[in-house]
Amino acid sequence: MNNLLSFGCTGIIFLGCLAPAIAQVTPVESTSASDLLLVEPRLGGGVSTSGAGVPRFSHLEGFAPLVQTPGESILFLEGHLSWFDYETVGTNLTLGHRFYDRDGDRIFGGYVSYDSRDTGNNRFNQIGFGFERLSDDWDLRLNGYVPFGDNRKQIGSTLSNITDASISSFGFQGNLLLFSGTQTREETRQYEAAMLAIDGEAGGKLLDISDFGQVRGYGGLYYLDASNTTALGWRARLEARALDNYIVGLGIQHDAVFGTNFIFNFGINFGGSSGKEKEEGLLARMGEFVTRNNAIIIDEQTEFATSSETFANVVATNPVTGEQWFFQHVSNTEGIGGNGTFENPFNTIVEGINAANTNSTNNQNEIVYVQFGNDIANTTAITIPDNIQLLSIAPTQTINTQLGTLQLPSSGAGTSQRPQINATVTMGNNSVLSGFNLNNITGDGISATNVSGFIVEESGLSSITGNGISSNNSSGFTVKNNSFNTMTQNGISASGSNGFTVSNNSFNTISQNGISSSSSSGFTVSNNSFNAITQNGIFASSSNGFTVSNNSFNAITQNGISASSSNGFTVSNNSFNAITQNGISASSSSGFTVSNNSFKTVTEDGISASSSNGFTVSNNSFDTVTENGIFAENSTGFTIEGNTLSNIAQYGIQGGVDNGSSIGSIVIQNNTLSNIGGGSSSGSNQYDGIFVGASNSSTITDVTISGNTISNVDNDGIAVGATDGSTLSLATITGNNVSNVGRFGIGVGVDTVSGNGSVVSNAAITSNSVSAGGTKANIGTPGANIGVAIQSNTSQVCFSLSNNILTNPPAISLASITDLQVHLQHVTGGLPVAANFDIVGGNTVSNIQSNNNSFTGNVQMYIPVNVALNSTNSNSVASCP
Repeated sequence: MNNLLSFGCTGIIFLGCLAPAIAQVTPVESTSASDLLLVEPRLGGGVSTSGAGVPRFSHLEGFAPLVQTPGESILFLEGHLSWFDYETVGTNLTLGHRFYDRDGDRIFGGYVSYDSRDTGNNRFNQIGFGFERLSDDWDLRLNGYVPFGDNRKQIGSTLSNITDASISSFGFQGNLLLFSGTQTREETRQYEAAMLAIDGEAGGKLLDISDFGQVRGYGGLYYLDASNTTALGWRARLEARALDNYIVGLGIQHDAVFGTNFIFNFGINFGGSSGKEKEEGLLARMGEFVTRNNAIIIDEQTEFATSSETFANVVATNPVTGEQWFFQHVSNTEGIGGNGTFENPFNTIVEGINAANTNSTNNQNEIVYVQFGNDIANTTAITIPDNIQLLSIAPTQTINTQLGTLQLPSSGAGTSQRPQINATVTMGNNSVLSGFNLNNITGDGISATNVSGFIVEESGLSSITGNGISSNNSSGFTVKNNSFNTMTQNGISASGSNGFTVSNNSFNTISQNGISSSSSSGFTVSNNSFNAITQNGIFASSSNGFTVSNNSFNAITQNGISASSSNGFTVSNNSFNAITQNGISASSSSGFTVSNNSFKTVTEDGISASSSNGFTVSNNSFDTVTENGIFAENSTGFTIEGNTLSNIAQYGIQGGVDNGSSIGSIVIQNNTLSNIGGGSSSGSNQYDGIFVGASNSSTITDVTISGNTISNVDNDGIAVGATDGSTLSLATITGNNVSNVGRFGIGVGVDTVSGNGSVVSNAAITSNSVSAGGTKANIGTPGANIGVAIQSNTSQVCFSLSNNILTNPPAISLASITDLQVHLQHVTGGLPVAANFDIVGGNTVSNIQSNNNSFTGNVQMYIPVNVALNSTNSNSVASCP
């Protein structure tokens, strides 16, 4: 049938090439020129881009009149031959009839068609029918397409892996693990479905270009239906006809199944009407090709189906290798002479390992499974070869199989069922040790050298004279859910090792470090507990890229974390309690982020950094610290923000540089400090809430202290300064709230009684609130109790005061100033009238007096030489920068 249709279509195209004599003409009496219009055979072709359910195609077409009465009616055949994607073929044969309604000056027509399309996978057939109404001004078309035969055919399927398995029974037999049950698979099936379609459009002439041609526009709706798919869509198109032979089309269509498609087509044809086309344009359309969708619309569908099947005595396989898991069974309560089967296990671990190491390629499917108790200790040193897993029944043991992850029989028996090992275990590449007690070992408990990917888990290590685990030049290993107790050296020691994970372990009574890292990188240390560690909880030397999170450090004799010449640490959400030295100590290190940790009962500093760079310390809490909350010496690029510090015995935050060093940016912002240095009533008289200073010919480029809340401080709330030939280039002190301090709310100091030559180039003190100045000294001595104090010997200070609020100053009277708010003090003489200050804009008391206990505007001051307050400024004095 399909071959016949193709032959018929080819014949119609051939007929379109023949002479007009092909058509049978019924003679009529000629009454006008239009009556003599004769429709001749027509041949055409064209190309089109893809549309809904139709790929791009090219085509040939022929139009052959069968019977016609010129000017009145015509019975005709059309044939189409299409090449889809230049690979597959579609054919159409259409029988149509048109007649001219002279009274209405319009053409009515109808057709039936038979269509076929080869998709490369299947061939589909359909019957088409339609109605058309054509006129010079507007057209109407309705078409229908009805597939017949098998209009939905499967073109392929993919069977997935098992998506669900229900195991009714499983157990060991020999060296294999067998199970029975039911399993479900999912099948993905691909179909092609020919779609029933109905479309309609209306439109008409938009532009008439004289004898050259015309442009018509159309719009309409279409409906598509196939098994499991329906859609209602719309389309619009423009059609330009030129010189009766050329057709160019541009369209757009949209539906929920095929989305939006832009369609371009071009066609050329020859023949058709003759004699009076130009005079009788409408009658010339009697020979047009029928406008319809000549290609069967195909919906490519995907369907998912599931099927269940039972299975029995299926052997568990390793999905990585596709091979059977092979178990060497060990029961250390059995006698000698076993063969490693479940029914007749080996007596020792070494026997099981030796058998596993000779059984299969690369040992990837080999498991040595120690089934029972701890009656007999294993005193022989053990080496686990590459890829072999040494497991016991104590923890829950799981393996991946073709049916998913399964728990091994008898596993989960509890820690009391851990077998004992009393000699060093040496790990191989990708080896596993799980569920053992390693006790009373001389030397290291576990050793790994030049290997990668090993796992130590669910085990207990105790009474070991060396390291619990020693790793040398190894990488990518995991240590989790273990306990380390009573180690003479380190819990874990890593040298030249990279990319390891240590999680959910406990370290107790370790004589050196909980974890020691030397020249290593890429560590993740999380959810561990470190208790009673003689040296450091974590020690890192020349190591990089550590993430330390959610650990607890308790009763550490030295530092919770100690880093030397190390870089790129992230320390977050840890707790540090009862630390004898520093919570975190860093020297010659960089790139640290310390956030959301708690430090409590720390004997030295909460965080101490020396000669380090690029630290961010944020959102931590510090409580009961014997020395400084945060201490940074000769360190630059620090951001300290959002922390809470309380009950700090010395400085809350202290940053400084000395001995000719130079540092850049320090930002201290949005912290809350309280009860610093013993509080405002303590007798120390030296510890500030925040202190940043340079000494001994050193330089600080930029300090920003902003948005902090500071209360109950031994000495100054905020203090910055430079001494002994040092320079503080820029200090911005803004938006802070300072209350209940022992001495100055905010102090800027340059040099001491014996020092000189230092410079504070620009101290901007803006928008601060200072209340309740201290009461530790009287106004006649150095260190008066003032809201803002600027001190100098013979050195230079340039500063500005603007928009500060100073309240509750000491109730004293000096000269004409009552309620002294700002003290410009000469260090040597102590009294403000002997100070070295120049107030830019005029040396008058009113320039520094605050009416109603508040500052407004912007007052700048400079201290170059020994000039008394209210005296005339020397012409040689430079102004503030």
